[in-house]
Amino acid sequence: MVMNKNIIGAVLILAGIAIAVYNWGYKTAVTPSPVPPPAQMNIIPPTPPTGGIKPAPPPAGGPTPAPSSIKPQEPAFTSNIQVAVRGFGFVSETVRVKAGTKITWTNFDAAGHTVTSDTGLFASKILSQGKSFEYIFNTPGTYSYHCIPHPYMKGEIVVE
Repeated sequence: MVMNKNIIGAVLILAGIAIAVYNWGYKTAVTPSPVPPPAQMNIIPPTPPTGGIKPAPPPAGGPTPAPSSIKPQEPAFTSNIQVAVRGFGFVSETVRVKAGTKITWTNFDAAGHTVTSDTGLFASKILSQGKSFEYIFNTPGTYSYHCIPHPYMKGEIVVE
């Protein structure tokens, strides 16, 4: 009888191990691994060619448009400068650029910030972490700006 108890005990232990291995293998094969969240991307559109866009020629045999009916094109931007919003400040506080430069501000802080012209020329919404705002400076001058929720955050763009 003792031999039978030992055999029964061994069979039960082996059966328990087999069930555990089966469940582990089954759950590993069936349970999907968690999908990582999508990476945040700041997509900046490609830089358009400089020099503007020329109007298409009129169809053959059609009338030639009068020069006054052709609208001048907005000057295309010549470069893109990045300004980081980090550590409750604009990095760099003063940026010197040529006319036609696009400035892109990106918020790296966990707190929300704005990019707001002191004269009302441009204003972003509150930018959450990882979000950007951009503006093209076509006219020479000095443009001061600040963050509305944090008015001590100040910056300046000097366009030559």
